[in-house]
Amino acid sequence: RALQCGYREYMNVTVDRITAELNAHLRIEHGDTIVLHSSLKSIGYIEGGAEALIHGIMLAVDAPNRGTLMMPCFTDPSDVVDMQTASCRLGLVPETFRTHPGVVRSANVSHSVAVIGANAVALTNGHECIEPLGANSPFHRLAQIGGYVVHIGCTMKTSSIVHVAESL
Repeated sequence: RALQCGYREYMNVTVDRITAELNAHLRIEHGDTIVLHSSLKSIGYIEGGAEALIHGIMLAVDAPNRGTLMMPCFTDPSDVVDMQTASCRLGLVPETFRTHPGVVRSANVSHSVAVIGANAVALTNGHECIEPLGANSPFHRLAQIGGYVVHIGCTMKTSSIVHVAESL
């Protein structure tokens, strides 16, 4: 299931506004599992920046209590020495999220994901031993459990789930 929502028309984007829009317009609920693709610079000004966007989405799904938030956290494998400290090359939101307390990161050296919530271990477990975007990858597991793909500030061109479909 893929959902898109743009915040360009709103002047004041806040944590409360992000949560309300996800709940009301996209029908994201507590307990849902979502993967977020985002572009903070395309969204425009958010009060509180990347942290506020992350917090608003976590509130929408009630992560880490009932829901789960996952973000791609891809790296350049030649730069990876330690997966816990390797930075994400996909922008400020996933890079900020990767260091958020309680976030679990998969051990795939090129296509890792950062996850917090009820399904974090189930989504990340064993990712280092399988095709990064293929069968049984975190993105495939997300699809199998009925998770949502959410794009904020970007289009479906950035969606990793498409590569899972290609692989399958």
